[in-house]
Amino acid sequence: MSTPEHIYLDTFLVAGITTRTNNANEANPNSAQIPLLWMTFNTDEVANDIINRVANTPIYGVYHRYASDMNDDYSVTAGVAVTAPAATVEDENIETISVMAGNYLIFRAQGVDLIHTVMAAWQEIWTYCSAHPEIKRAYQTDFETYLSNTDGNHVIEIYIGVA
Repeated sequence: MSTPEHIYLDTFLVAGITTRTNNANEANPNSAQIPLLWMTFNTDEVANDIINRVANTPIYGVYHRYASDMNDDYSVTAGVAVTAPAATVEDENIETISVMAGNYLIFRAQGVDLIHTVMAAWQEIWTYCSAHPEIKRAYQTDFETYLSNTDGNHVIEIYIGVA
């Protein structure tokens, strides 16, 4: 992973399904909620049921409702960008999240195994933030976008909100 890019983003909406967890739970396969969230999102084809989705939207993983910081509880929503609060063809407990406007650092990673690529990217982000104490995470909204490229690698971008 290289040095992150710094950008300003305007607010936008993401609609999808949500779980509440923390990093301690996610470190234990018996209590991890995020893999179950993504399994449900993909198996139930949740994105296909969201009527007002933005055309050609990537899939998002949005981290929000932080209780305090990376060591406490937070919510994760697996979803797609939408033009207005969620409308669906089925009742799937869809929630609409407003990704906060503000400054973000973009970290990019790629790999064949999506789960390991994402986990390794977050480890690098935590290491980078620890090595740069001048960077203050906002703990409002952070998000991942999932892309693929032609050689079969998964390409992800992780946007970390900074103060």
